[in-house]
Formats: sequence, C-alpha cells, structure tokens
Amino acid sequence: MTENPYATPQTPLDSNVPDTDEERLRRLHINREKLIKAIGFLFCLTAIVVILAGLGIAIDQLSDFSAYQLLGAIVFVGIGAYMFFIGVGLWLLQRWAKLPAGIFAILCMAYGLANPLLAVKIGGVFFGFLVIALIFSPKGEMIFSDRYKEIILATRRVKPRSKALVWIFFGLLVLSVIALIAGTYGDFIR
Repeated sequence: MTENPYATPQTPLDSNVPDTDEERLRRLHINREKLIKAIGFLFCLTAIVVILAGLGIAIDQLSDFSAYQLLGAIVFVGIGAYMFFIGVGLWLLQRWAKLPAGIFAILCMAYGLANPLLAVKIGGVFFGFLVIALIFSPKGEMIFSDRYKEIILATRRVKPRSKALVWIFFGLLVLSVIALIAGTYGDFIR
C-alpha cells in the first residue's frame, strides 16, 4: 500500500528547521511593529473624524456664511489630511513619518495639558507619550530602518503572537483617542 498524499503530516513542518538570524530579529521586534501600525491606523481613523467634522462645519456655514468658521473648517480638513498622511506613513513603516508623528504627538500632549477636561488631559498626554516612546526608542529606530524592511520581506511566515499586554496598550490607545475626539468635538455637538 502506498502512502496517502492527502494525509496530515505526522511531524510539524518546521520542527527541524532552526530560526535564522532574521527570524529571531523579527520575532524580537514584531510586537512593536504591530503597535506602530496600530497607531498609524488610529491616526487614519481620527483623520477621517476630523475631516468629517470640518466638512460638517463647512456645510453648516453654507446658509449662514461666517468667514471665521469657514476658515476653521478649512483648518480642520487640513489637519485631518495631515493626520491621514502620517497614519499611512506609520502603517507602511516609512521613515519620513517619524518626525511628523512626533510633532503631532507633542501637539497632542500640549493640547491635553491645556484642556480643562481630565479625560482629555490623560488621553492627550498618554497618546503623545506612547507615540514618542514607540517611534523614537531603539526598537522603533530598528523598525523604521531599511534593514528591517528587508527582514519583513524575508520572514513573511513569522506572525505575531498577541499578548494580553499588547491588547491592553491598544485598548488604552483607542480610549485616549476617543477622549481626545470627545474633548475636541464636544463643543460642536452642544
């Protein structure tokens, strides 16, 4: 009797293959990589909300023209486009996105400290600090390097193992962005 070619393997496929240096390096940095990509995604989501708010202000001013509010709408759309641009750069791990993201994180921290709402203070400072800590740390420098991009291409089979701590940080990050959005747009809703 011949072997069944459709039978499941009796041993794991990778049991005898040792990790290469690239795979070890990717496993060491993959959680940070995923957090940076998640921050890029949050930048994009927040940008969409900011752009929609700017368009809402502009549409609201069509019947009752006010140059200052129209200028505010243009500023909102511009900030939203800037945030979306940063978010895409972070999602794609582009080196040029580090500086604009750092500047925006500092602005978020300053806005959070200046805002009287406690949730916005905590959210703005936490979000800004987290972005700066993730992007400008030694691991962040490695993730944005050209060498790491080559490692990503060479180690496509390496997948992240999400730890509870990663999900907690991501949840706190989402909550801080929600707090920033609520504090910013709370005046427009009233």
